[in-house]
Formats: sequence, structure tokens, C-alpha cells
Amino acid sequence: MNVLKAIKDFMETWDGLATYGVSSVQYEEISGTQMPRCGIYSAGSYERDLYIGGEKEVVFNFKIVYHCISEDTNGRITANEFFAELLSWFRAQTRNGLTGLDIGEGRKPLKIDGTAATKVDTKTDNSQEWSANFTLTYEQGS
Repeated sequence: MNVLKAIKDFMETWDGLATYGVSSVQYEEISGTQMPRCGIYSAGSYERDLYIGGEKEVVFNFKIVYHCISEDTNGRITANEFFAELLSWFRAQTRNGLTGLDIGEGRKPLKIDGTAATKVDTKTDNSQEWSANFTLTYEQGS
């Protein structure tokens, strides 16, 4: 099971995506010159030397990129709201046990948390690219 694809599929169940003009989340590589409205990318993972009931804890890092249509105050507000609401949704799903996040046999998702969004770039068409880093923590069985 590809963990990044599982997170992408899980994220697409969030009702808020449509509010921000996102019909689907592109994952891994950006192809072509067209920037996706929303993309999710792996930032690697690491295993902690921490065992919970014999299970190893793994932290999987990922980044979400949101492409705003214009460089203006409304664009910045929209990007910040997108990430704030997404993080709030991830935290609510964590409290509910991350039901529906299937990351493969022997892996038990524990929590998803993240950081505030930052503006990464302003494109030549005056659009903006915003990004935030997230972590999925899960137990890795033997």
C-alpha cells in the first residue's frame, strides 16, 4: 500500500475540497507545465526508536501544495483558510480514530498533524503557490 496515495484518497473525502475549487488531489510528480490546483508530495519518513506494545512508531512526512489563482489579499486569505480548515479536518479525523485511512496491513494510523501554510512562489501569471508540511504518525507492525 502506497501511504501517500492512501492519504490522498483519504483527503479527497473531505467535503471542504470543493469549497476551494479542488476536484481532485494530484499526488507525487507534477506533470507538464500546468500547476495542479492541489498536490500532495512525499517528504520521506523515519522510524522512531519507540515501541508501543511491541509496535514501531513511524512518522511519514508529506507536503500539500495549493495553487491560488491570483496574487492579492483574497488569494492569501483563501490559501490560509484552505490550510487552516484542512488541518482542522485532519485533527478531527485523528480524534475519530482516522476511520477510512487504509495505509496497509500491519499499519495503524495514529494521528495527522501539520504546520501553518507559507507562500512558496508567485508565478508569472500572478498566481501563487502555497505549501504546508504535515506528518502522519502510525504504528508499524511486524
